[in-house]
Amino acid sequence: MKIKLVLLVTAGLLNVSLSTFDQSYNQVGYMQEGVGSYYADQFHGRKTANGERFNMNELTCAHPRIRFNTELKVINLINGKSVNVRVNDRGPYVDNRIIDLSLAAAKKLDMIRSGTAKLRYEVVAVEDMPVAVKERLEKERREADKKTGDVPVAKKKPSLLEKIGTVLGKKKGKTPEPKAEPQLDKPKRQPQPKTKEPVVVNQPQDPNPGEAETKPTPGGGQVDLPQRPRRKMPLTEATFEGINTYSIWGTIKYPEGFGVQVASFAVLEKVLEKGRQLNDQGFPEVFIQTGWAGDKRIYRLLVGEGPTSVAIGQLAELKTKGHSGFVKQHY
Repeated sequence: MKIKLVLLVTAGLLNVSLSTFDQSYNQVGYMQEGVGSYYADQFHGRKTANGERFNMNELTCAHPRIRFNTELKVINLINGKSVNVRVNDRGPYVDNRIIDLSLAAAKKLDMIRSGTAKLRYEVVAVEDMPVAVKERLEKERREADKKTGDVPVAKKKPSLLEKIGTVLGKKKGKTPEPKAEPQLDKPKRQPQPKTKEPVVVNQPQDPNPGEAETKPTPGGGQVDLPQRPRRKMPLTEATFEGINTYSIWGTIKYPEGFGVQVASFAVLEKVLEKGRQLNDQGFPEVFIQTGWAGDKRIYRLLVGEGPTSVAIGQLAELKTKGHSGFVKQHY
């Protein structure tokens, strides 16, 4: 009886049921139904949330939380038409809408005239190579356009007689070849003494992991090459301009599962100060999740990643060090 009471109290403190922890928007097979819309000319050429330029003629979409480069199959429940799209943006920011499609995707679903439609989407692929997904979807779009006749007018190829006439015309009126310009003697390059760069083993790592260059050794291992001196760029609001999850050093991260939201700030300096404080207290996994609250930019500070059991344990450890929070799913 005591154990049940403790579980109920814990769930009440987190203000969310334990079953909510197990939901995942990033697994193959996840489905959702609701109203969808599309966006086009006004945003064409602007940067999307993942950093690329929005192209209304590509098969892409915006979703509030599904990971970038995930492939979705979207079905128009009114006419049964379907299209596969790639997530590369965040949105829509309109109540009761589940997805925002590009113009090309909306055309495939025949929802241009209505503007919105009752849709169902399903996660069909979580792709680690976004370029491969993009190329495949674009190939499918081009093939579908050829079948429907919705293709740009190609330039007319010259006929065989036109090619022969062009060749004969060139032979009759040969134009003199331009004279070569006199070449000036270039000063000979002085040989530079060869210096062998030392290979440094066990070089201290940069706080931004994955940026150090490595070189394979004959034995199959790797040694760290000396890093080039890099000018440290100041962290500004432009560093965190996308709707993403970042480290406190400004690099984009893709944490899995759940973390503990410790605080939410409207000022970047405050969230960075709090994040570094947590890092100094022994929490290595500190993330900044950017977003909007109405028309205000906000920065959510989360600690840790993993299943719900790990997040609950992380919350207990944070409380021992004077921090409060609640469990939240990473996008």
